[in-house]
Amino acid sequence: MLCGIVAIFTLRMKYLWFPQIALVACILPMMISKCSGRSVVQVVVVATVTALLYNQYDIYKEQMANEQEFYDPDTVALMEWIERSTQPITSWAGSMQLMAGVKACTGRYLANHPHFEDKWLRDRTLQLYQMYGRKTLTEMHEILTANKVDYIILEDSICMAASTGCSTKDLVDAANGDTPEYAMLEKIDLEERFCDRIRYIDDETRLYFKLVFENPTFRVYQVLSNG
Repeated sequence: MLCGIVAIFTLRMKYLWFPQIALVACILPMMISKCSGRSVVQVVVVATVTALLYNQYDIYKEQMANEQEFYDPDTVALMEWIERSTQPITSWAGSMQLMAGVKACTGRYLANHPHFEDKWLRDRTLQLYQMYGRKTLTEMHEILTANKVDYIILEDSICMAASTGCSTKDLVDAANGDTPEYAMLEKIDLEERFCDRIRYIDDETRLYFKLVFENPTFRVYQVLSNG
């Protein structure tokens, strides 16, 4: 009863109520059949299903007619550029959620594959996520070349995200033993994050990386082998 009341007033909590209703729906016909016979149970079941269909059909039609377009032009432009301008055998690194899209849309090789996980891959992902940590250009280039990465995709939504303790860059800091910005009592000079440092094209940057694609959401850099 309590779960039913919660489900009525908070729609998203109905998942607590449904399993109990399913149990009642299984037990109740057995109880009715003992008292009134099997034919009465069949009539009740048919009447209940008919009533539910009649009451919910219009809602069902409305929900099915609510078609919405997925609109993300920056991601579409990125995937089209990768497909058009890079070799199929190249290896890519980036955030796990973005790598899923790269794999699905372009079929490129991934250095950190989002669909499989074991200790070795978790350790490798932590290494590659140093692109959002406080690493120098040289350190990050060594990590990427060691993992045979040809291209990296950086997202400002991650790099410039507020420090809350749950952001990707905060988690990288915690894993590295660094103090995230949100935990600092006062602002101090820190090693610049790789994802921010690399945006400034200078002689050191050109030695290790080449900016090959950019839009308001993503930056793609080629990892140069002559670093």
